[in-house]
Amino acid sequence: MNKPLYISLIFLIACFVFVPGTGLIVEAQEECPSESICIDNPIEAETFEELVENIINYVFNIAIIVAPIMFIVAGLSFITAGGDPTKIKRASNIILWTAVGLVLAILAYGLVRVIKDIFLVAE
Repeated sequence: MNKPLYISLIFLIACFVFVPGTGLIVEAQEECPSESICIDNPIEAETFEELVENIINYVFNIAIIVAPIMFIVAGLSFITAGGDPTKIKRASNIILWTAVGLVLAILAYGLVRVIKDIFLVAE
């Protein structure tokens, strides 16, 4: 593996850990009443709708974080290509597929919101 890939992976892992609502940072829960057994809800969703919304928000946030990083990696690849056609093609493919992925993430996020609004109005 090359150095930019290592840096990207480290940054991605840091985003999972430190971005609020996306990973390992857990907020304080209400205390359990005495003389009862309480199990914390690891999903933090009370309904299926909340679960789906949490998953969609999680994926959308990751896409919004990863896309600019990949655009920067592609730009650096263009700069360091030195006229090599294979490296230029690789950098342009990174830009193309990052843009496609970002557009799909935005469309999916919007589509889910529209469908949710339709079903909420129908109830």
